[in-house]
Amino acid sequence: MTGTEEQFKLKISENPQVKAKFPYVTFEYRSVNVGLEKLLSSNDMPDLINVVYRKLPEVQELKLGTDLSPMVSANQFDLNKFRPENLESIRRYSGNGQLMALPDSTNKTYSTYALAYNKDLFDKFGVSYPKDGMTWDEAIDLGKKLTRMDGGQAYYGLHVNNPSGVLTWQQGLNYVNQQGKVDLSGQKWVELFRVNKRLYDEQNRVAPPNGITTFTNDKNFAMWAGSVRELFLNAEKYDKEFRWDIATFPSFQDAPGIVPPEGGVFVLTSTSKKKETAFEVLSYLLSGELQEDTVAIFEKGEKLGKHVDAVKNRKASIYVTDKITEQGDAVLSAQIKAMNTNQLDINTANRNAQEAIQKKYNEVQEQPAR
Repeated sequence: MTGTEEQFKLKISENPQVKAKFPYVTFEYRSVNVGLEKLLSSNDMPDLINVVYRKLPEVQELKLGTDLSPMVSANQFDLNKFRPENLESIRRYSGNGQLMALPDSTNKTYSTYALAYNKDLFDKFGVSYPKDGMTWDEAIDLGKKLTRMDGGQAYYGLHVNNPSGVLTWQQGLNYVNQQGKVDLSGQKWVELFRVNKRLYDEQNRVAPPNGITTFTNDKNFAMWAGSVRELFLNAEKYDKEFRWDIATFPSFQDAPGIVPPEGGVFVLTSTSKKKETAFEVLSYLLSGELQEDTVAIFEKGEKLGKHVDAVKNRKASIYVTDKITEQGDAVLSAQIKAMNTNQLDINTANRNAQEAIQKKYNEVQEQPAR
């Protein structure tokens, strides 16, 4: 798992429903941080892998993937429980429509991406609350009205969690084109750099750390854009500390209402000696009995009077990962940071990013097959 051992125990090994369903199965935890290649070489590869979607290329590089289509058919497993975008991303990734993984969430109702805002700060400075359907430029313009010094305290209008990555995924952008070349040309890439630059420049050139605690603890950011699951998970606690609500996640002008994809995937490994049992377990983990937590969290938020419609029935982009995605995300983040701190123009920043990602891609291509 990408998750911690505590999460593993809570969801699987010490979950009374799972234990009752599978008394004949022993569950053991392995952290992805150990490294899939190390687990494989030590003959300790698990039957199931639960990782973020961007890890799929590493899984395939090690030939650990299994096309689940035959098992899905044989077990009459219902694929309609998943978001169509998530399934489509996996099928496009395989290149031939195979199901090399299954999404790890059956939550079709709620996206967790939204724009959280602090009503106390908006009221303090006499600014109207955010509205649904804003573009990034509109959200940034609104944030400018709240970015100021007041009583010796700095206040900021808008913080986006991991903006270089999240906005790339929201636009469904890939680093490598169909000809196998790193390609950061086109208007969508220009928009990506432009919005990232505005997010930094219009907040008095401050780049806060990632994570929602910037919004919930410091309480000097008026708006925070990212996954609001944590906010709703502890909604009652935060309600006692400050007045907050959410609006829809801002979007790009040419793709109104589209949010970033989210969630991870389950892979049934090719090395598993118990594929049938592993698929039974996987089917149960993806059943309604164990998949209600996110739905319950937002339903509770609705009862508390929060604007839950902002995350209901949102359409996500179709994002197809590739073998340079993880490295590319890291390089892009560094290059956008350099653009902001060194005040580079967008064209220069784009060119620098393409050159740096091309170099990384060449290194990956030159590595011997595993």
